Amino acid sequence: MALTETAHAPVQHTPRTVTNPKSIRERLAGIRLAGYAHTEEEFFLGDISTAAAVRDARGRAIAAVNVAIAKHRWNAADERRIADLVISAATAISSR
Repeated sequence: MALTETAHAPVQHTPRTVTNPKSIRERLAGIRLAGYAHTEEEFFLGDISTAAAVRDARGRAIAAVNVAIAKHRWNAADERRIADLVISAATAISSR
């Protein structure tokens, strides 16, 4: 189902939550290219999360590996290192 066809509009959990359908589609395209998602305070204030999809044998996303870090402990230089860890873990789980 396309974002424009959903029964409910995206929920604005925090001021940083992305709710514009076009922006969501653009972010999803970037996430697919990067192999991971990174959000800062989009669901909970003070929470930073980096995640990668676990895929089934057909390549469909069925779960995710996520690392959540409190904002006060976050160092932006860690994003790539954490992304590599969640991608590696998700890939290992996906290959089982």
